[in-house]
Amino acid sequence: MFIIGVRNKIVWILAGLVILGGAGGFGYLTQTGKIKLSAEGLLSSAKRNQPPKVETPSPKKIKFVSGEAIVKFKESPKTKKLETQFSELKSSIKRPDDQFEPLLPKANLSDSGGENLSKFVKVKLKLQTKDQKEPEFPKGFPEELKPPYNFEEQETLSLIAAYKQNPTVESAEPNILYEPNFIPNDPYFNSGYTWGQNYDDLWGTKVIQSSLAWDSSQGEGITVAVVDTGIDYNHEDIRDNVWQNSGEVAGDGVDNDQNGYIDDTRGWNFYDNNNNPMDTYGHGTHVAGTIAATGNNELGIVGVAFKSKVMALKVGDQFGFPFSAIFGGIYYAVSQGAKVINMSYGGYGPYSPEDELLDYADSKNVVLVASAGNNWAEARLYGPAGHPKVITVGALDPYGQKPWWSNYGLKLDVMAPGVDTLSLRSAVNNLPTDRIVGGKYIRLDGTSMAAPHVSGAAAILLAKNPNFLPSQIKYSLKKTSDDLGSQGIDLEFGYGRINLAQSLSVVNPPIINLAFYNPDFNQNVRGQLSFSGRAFSNRLANYKIEYTTVNRPYSWNTILEDSQLPENDFLGNWDTTKVFDEKYWLKLTVTTAGNQPYLESIYTLVFPINKVKEGWPKISNSEINSAVTLADLDQDAKKEVLVNSNKGFMGGQTAANVFRGDGSYFPGWPKEHNRLFDSLSSASAVADLDRNGSPDIIYSSELRSDQVYARRSDGTNLPGWPVSIRLPTSMTFIKWAAPTVFDIDRDGYPEVIIGDLNGYLNVFNHAGRPVAGWPQKVSDYQDAYITSTAAVGDIDQDGQVEIIVSMNNYGANFDLVAVYTANGQAKPGWPKKVFYNTTYLPWDSSSPVLSDLNGDGKLEIIVKLRKETDWRDGYYPARLAVFDYQGNMLPGWPQPIGGSYFTSPLVADLDNDGKLEIATVGDLYQWDNGWISATSIRVFRPDGSQIWEKLLSKIFYPGKASPIAVNIDGDAQKEILVPTFGWYNTGDSWNFFLASGQIYAFKADGAILSKDKGWPKMLGGANWASTPAAADIDGDGKLELVSGSENGVFAWDLKGVTTNQTNTWPMFQHDQQHTGFLRTFFSVPPKKDERQKWPPPLIWPFQRRS
Repeated sequence: MFIIGVRNKIVWILAGLVILGGAGGFGYLTQTGKIKLSAEGLLSSAKRNQPPKVETPSPKKIKFVSGEAIVKFKESPKTKKLETQFSELKSSIKRPDDQFEPLLPKANLSDSGGENLSKFVKVKLKLQTKDQKEPEFPKGFPEELKPPYNFEEQETLSLIAAYKQNPTVESAEPNILYEPNFIPNDPYFNSGYTWGQNYDDLWGTKVIQSSLAWDSSQGEGITVAVVDTGIDYNHEDIRDNVWQNSGEVAGDGVDNDQNGYIDDTRGWNFYDNNNNPMDTYGHGTHVAGTIAATGNNELGIVGVAFKSKVMALKVGDQFGFPFSAIFGGIYYAVSQGAKVINMSYGGYGPYSPEDELLDYADSKNVVLVASAGNNWAEARLYGPAGHPKVITVGALDPYGQKPWWSNYGLKLDVMAPGVDTLSLRSAVNNLPTDRIVGGKYIRLDGTSMAAPHVSGAAAILLAKNPNFLPSQIKYSLKKTSDDLGSQGIDLEFGYGRINLAQSLSVVNPPIINLAFYNPDFNQNVRGQLSFSGRAFSNRLANYKIEYTTVNRPYSWNTILEDSQLPENDFLGNWDTTKVFDEKYWLKLTVTTAGNQPYLESIYTLVFPINKVKEGWPKISNSEINSAVTLADLDQDAKKEVLVNSNKGFMGGQTAANVFRGDGSYFPGWPKEHNRLFDSLSSASAVADLDRNGSPDIIYSSELRSDQVYARRSDGTNLPGWPVSIRLPTSMTFIKWAAPTVFDIDRDGYPEVIIGDLNGYLNVFNHAGRPVAGWPQKVSDYQDAYITSTAAVGDIDQDGQVEIIVSMNNYGANFDLVAVYTANGQAKPGWPKKVFYNTTYLPWDSSSPVLSDLNGDGKLEIIVKLRKETDWRDGYYPARLAVFDYQGNMLPGWPQPIGGSYFTSPLVADLDNDGKLEIATVGDLYQWDNGWISATSIRVFRPDGSQIWEKLLSKIFYPGKASPIAVNIDGDAQKEILVPTFGWYNTGDSWNFFLASGQIYAFKADGAILSKDKGWPKMLGGANWASTPAAADIDGDGKLELVSGSENGVFAWDLKGVTTNQTNTWPMFQHDQQHTGFLRTFFSVPPKKDERQKWPPPLIWPFQRRS
């Protein structure tokens, strides 16, 4: 639990339960920050049934249990005991203190499905970081800028990666933590208006026509498993309908029915591993009451299927539902005879262990019902709602409207009441007191409340039709639903609101079995794709496979269609070269024959990569936050690819990587960083530090191991390296600053320059020792952080190199740009403080860049600054400034620009007219029935006049990735290549799986290159921070483009030739040393006596120093 103050109100956030104190707002914790919802936006939007105003879109955080893993062995316990397998595994990976628990202590090994599930175990990992404290942050430091993960989580992911690599292990995943899908806000069947509402108290049970169905069925003989927080089995309005295990004798301490659980008379507590599934939170009791509260007992409420039984399976509490507990609960439900399983919880998906578990339950003819989720997102991308066999249920309010938070989309099957739902209140609970009705009842909101209406309906259908298969129950409920929204099936309401009375009229429904075996979900595909799976119906009219882009509105295109049942699971082929490289939904649909055809569809996600260079992408399961550096390490006229990676949720590695142009690793690489808390999010630099004729690679790590590494091209450390830059007061999170490497003191050896989060600028010599006069404290403000990369150049043409760095000071009212001499002295007129009337400032800053803009022989400093007012004032949240070498702002500057202060401007002669242009990219906001984000690209002349601006509407650019400029097509002009984050203003595209960073190309005159020209380039994953780079990596004399994302490292062939690349900006901070300096070939030449001294070679020639 944690508390956030919002305009003097208190907001409690309880793992999926949101309780508003007064008029407070709330935020979801995310991977890269928060989705911040304003208090006014939340409350007023709830009234209007519209989503709240979103300020910073970001994917929802994937939650899991620290110190635990779900491991699946390749070998069955039928052939080798789990104890033996785990003992051998621990020995091989040197983890003697880890412990394991079989998830199914007594699985049925004679059943193939049970044997497969018996291979899963929960591993309790011995963590080194159990008692480590989180770093202290300055007072008022915003939540969204703190680390997106904690130390125990990072260690857990590192250890899981070690397990996953063992050859005896089939899979190793985090122990996912699901959340109850409800939003608490706040004899009743025949009453109304009890709490001041203008509708019946038990409006939900009535609106689905339950009373009309009760003459035919009341759920007799059907057991519904409630996999939840347990059930208050003593509650007077349900205790008679709590399932009893007839094979167990209470209290004798014996496992009478030999199912592996002692005295499990009412079910089992898989959360605490005991026989008491008592609800101490309240969620499960509320769900159970909607399903099976006792009827005709002159008490409280009545359940939808009030003669069914509910099986109490406790798998969590208010802090979440670990998947390890859910695993045991669902298997128990199946083995103990439950015919329906209610799953009113959810989280990020798909999740392969869950897929196997639910496939098993479906194979045993158990009806699976899940809440769609409360994420205002595509339900297909959440588990268990997204599983093809599940009946996925969205929520409705008393007026037949979908509340804004209810998930929608392709996988939404039906709708059911989920707002102001009255049901049972457990004796012990953590629910809001202002929603209590009559002491023992409570009103709750959420898709968690909608799902049990459908579970109850399924129980009634099964009681009348005990031989119906799960697909026939799904058909009966969907086919007879009351249509809502647009006519027919739609993304907001699915088939509509269930009508229980009408569903009972269905006779002999069709049997349908749908499955995609190939491709896998979110698979990269190239060339011809062969589909395999199931497309069966006993009344098949036809099956069809279609595709659409992931951006709504969807427009489906037919790939293939056939009226014959497929043979050997082969469904057909698709030539993916005929479509543009971007993410696509695939839909497999079976249509039944008859007078009233019925469509049942399942969906998967693919990413064609036909235009991606052969051998790429690489490390697709890693997250790339660093810029790409291209440098020739072995003097073969081919640039190598240097990029640093971090572990992602899907696995991957935290490593410094060097690839050849064909995608193979360069000898000696990668260099993995397996120490706890290592993060590699900044770019590598390349220079010959020790002057031995061979280039060296310099990079830094963050978090609790702030170190700078210098390695030879073969991966070995240079003497004296790595060095630490973490001072006692250093903040411990990602700093972004990359090393700059240059010979600043003219002694023939390059120095390494890098800032830290204490506000110090550090300079080290080639041997790793601090240079005299360094480090320097750039700002004396208490919360001063250097997150930018320093630039170097002789700005005043005095023959001496200066170092330029920009920074902000969190909470202060000024930006700062500093210029230092090689010996650490501030240049006259510097640092330059730019003051404002506000202290508003995000924690980030742009890296400065240098060039001679006006041809006077002196260098100008170009840097982003913040804007004085809030971003809504004038749309532009930042300014671009140009200073001369003395610190004077040049006439015509600053100019308003898009935000994203991490990104840096570029300088290039775009139109090849002998004059430089400045380009900058950032995010700004547009009004389109609400504030939406757009990417702004602006190009200026040296005098500050704007040449053009282009907007990529509804495309977010809140990242660190900066633009580059090269000649991509061989004509006379350069193109600006603009990386974008990959999130769209369409709700569901905030999801990790749907996001795809793009690289757009703009001509010198602002014309955007279109799809028929092969643009934008799609990355298949969000690109938060990876600046692309362009050079010849394969020796063909033409450029290749390389970029990273959360989907790995990609490369594409370009048409531009290497001989036509003067006055360009081909990578982060211009070059492989990150100087940030464009040395033009048409500026005023230096004085005669300086010609041999300046400028020095930008990239040191790789020959041995005599």
